[in-house]
Amino acid sequence: MTTLQFRGPARYRLCSAAGLSQSVLEVSVRRVRKGPRLPGWNWYVEVANEVAKRQTLTAFGMEVGEARRYRLRADQIAGVIGNDHYSGCA
Repeated sequence: MTTLQFRGPARYRLCSAAGLSQSVLEVSVRRVRKGPRLPGWNWYVEVANEVAKRQTLTAFGMEVGEARRYRLRADQIAGVIGNDHYSGCA
C-alpha cells in the first residue's frame, strides 16, 4: 500500500492534508452523481489525479523553494496513476 508523506513546515503539511481531504470529498460526490471521470478509472486513481492537480496548481503559485517543500512526493503519485492514466486536465 502506498503511503503519502507531506514535506515542509507544519503549515504546508496542514494545507496539503486539507487539499487531500477536499479532493477525497469532491471526487466521492462527483462519482456518486456522475460516475467515473474516465472509463476504467477507479476511485483511488481519481483521487490521486485530483490531489496531483491541486498540488501542482498550488505549487505553481509559490516561489520555487517554497513549492519544493510544499509538494507531495511526486514519485508516489506517479506510481499510483501511471502515464497511461494521468491527465492534468479536469
